[in-house]
Amino acid sequence: MTLSIVPLAEGKTQLILPHTVIQQAKDDITADDGKKHDLLSGKAVWSTTTSCNNFGFLRTHGIPVAFLEKISPTSFSALYCDMLPYEVVARREVQGKNFPLRRPDLKVGDRFDEPLIEFFLKTSNRRWKDNSLPCDDPLMRFDDEDGFIHLFVPNKPEVEPFLSLSYDEVFIHDNERELIEKMRVLTRDVFLLLEGAWGKLEFNLADFKIEFGIDAFGKLRVADVIDNDSGRLMYKGKHASKELYREDKGLDEVAAKFAFVAEQSTLLKSLR
Repeated sequence: MTLSIVPLAEGKTQLILPHTVIQQAKDDITADDGKKHDLLSGKAVWSTTTSCNNFGFLRTHGIPVAFLEKISPTSFSALYCDMLPYEVVARREVQGKNFPLRRPDLKVGDRFDEPLIEFFLKTSNRRWKDNSLPCDDPLMRFDDEDGFIHLFVPNKPEVEPFLSLSYDEVFIHDNERELIEKMRVLTRDVFLLLEGAWGKLEFNLADFKIEFGIDAFGKLRVADVIDNDSGRLMYKGKHASKELYREDKGLDEVAAKFAFVAEQSTLLKSLR
């Protein structure tokens, strides 16, 4: 049996086995596209706990997840997936810095009647294949009539795309446009399930991002992690997620909130 270690973004690693991976968390915490970086002692344990409990809850409600089981305080096993190059974001509430800059018609705290679902192209070093980009992870808009994907800087109003790529320049799979719509529906379902569950614990899920992959048998699955880095959880109106770190709160305060969210996530089991 041949094993290999594959590094992932945000300080995570995967140990690849036949059709499975072991996802190992670390104590790194970052913001501002990696410009801000610290070690938060205990974060790997809290993030793993939160992810496993979120995934376990979703699985009991029929969501196809890659997650299999927690195997240590800082790691879990999952089905190996061919990851799709998208971050899919669901928003119930206007929060953060980038989105209000893109939508100056809205203000922080405004809420959507239905979750707003958006796609972002996962890139690194401001490049997509042979194309140089003004930013990483640009917002995607799909034009089915012309067969193009228009890319926008996430923190600027959507006036003109900075680049338009044909579907062939982005898509890997023949049915990828169909997969996009499946991801859109699944993202909405996942958000509503987690929003309802965390709401029973007095939390408000303002937004989150999830990622998808295709397993060895061709099934689309929610993969990667869903931890306290992945979205903005608010407890009784105050941030309880990585947003505190983005806002330059002290590491002790950030740690306390991560630990609290991890502890509360164990209660999701009682909501199944």
